[in-house]
Amino acid sequence: HGVEDNEYTIIHVASGEAWAAGAATNGLVAVGDGGLALAGEMVHGLDRRLGLAGRIRPDALVADRCGTLIMLAGERFYRLDAMSGRLERIPCLGGRGSRAGELSGPRAMALGSRNLYVADTDNNRVCVFATVNWQVRRFIGAENPAGEPAAGTGPGEVDRPLDLAVDPRDNLYVLDAGNRRIQRFDYHGEPGPHVPPFAKALRGQPVALALGWAPSPSGGGALVHCLDTGL
Repeated sequence: HGVEDNEYTIIHVASGEAWAAGAATNGLVAVGDGGLALAGEMVHGLDRRLGLAGRIRPDALVADRCGTLIMLAGERFYRLDAMSGRLERIPCLGGRGSRAGELSGPRAMALGSRNLYVADTDNNRVCVFATVNWQVRRFIGAENPAGEPAAGTGPGEVDRPLDLAVDPRDNLYVLDAGNRRIQRFDYHGEPGPHVPPFAKALRGQPVALALGWAPSPSGGGALVHCLDTGL
């Protein structure tokens, strides 16, 4: 029959020796006593460069659900549309100082559903900004009698916050490095209990946080990971 008029299938049958020889050359199939297994791995490639050289030198960044990047460069904030490459400064935020909206040595950012959180490290506080209009919602941290930010050790007070993370329930986790602990705050900024077991185990040099999520029938909970370079 002519192939133009009929469906057809080609079947290639290889011996175990042929499979082993092929696996040695393509690296995608592993041959063992239990049979064949795919041995490939995902390889990530570079999509594109955003070309910030000569414009700003970012220290931290977060991305919203639309792919817009919010970047921190020194004590200034910038917004970058990653698709168009348009870069603009957020004018109502930033500047060096300790007043509302000002920062001193910020180290990290985190993005919630409606809030931008900034670890204002040298001011010993976390600044909370509304993403809808960039207004100051609140500060997390202690104040001295003059109303200036100050380091503290009590619940809701921080000493050199270094990193932040937000879970799917909008709880904020703060790496309170000076106190060697992790604190958790709800959406309204109310402190919860210290996160066990890190509250007693951070005796080295904690520098960074990362969150995972463990699903469960009751809704799941956060998995808090801490990078402690001193240990």
